[in-house]
Amino acid sequence: MSQNKKDETKKEAPKSENFMDLQTNTLTDLFGSDLSGTPDGKQLNFLELLEQSDLPEEQKKEWRNYYYLQSKELTQKQKDSLSLALHKKMQKAMINNN
Repeated sequence: MSQNKKDETKKEAPKSENFMDLQTNTLTDLFGSDLSGTPDGKQLNFLELLEQSDLPEEQKKEWRNYYYLQSKELTQKQKDSLSLALHKKMQKAMINNN
């Protein structure tokens, strides 16, 4: 009986603490693994989504470097600063693609 209570209150931890993976999981939950707008129940990590993208290889390499940089042991303040910089870069890329 106590085992059932433990299982009910236990929350599943995210597979990754990488900010970019967490955001990618949210995007694929909402828009599907191909970002078509139709959720398909599949979750991708950032690197999987990056490989599916039609970005030039040079840009993919740059984003992979950002991913690995963010994965390193950083303080919370450093992660927040990096996340903000990446967010601004993504916004700029989205504006340039429209």
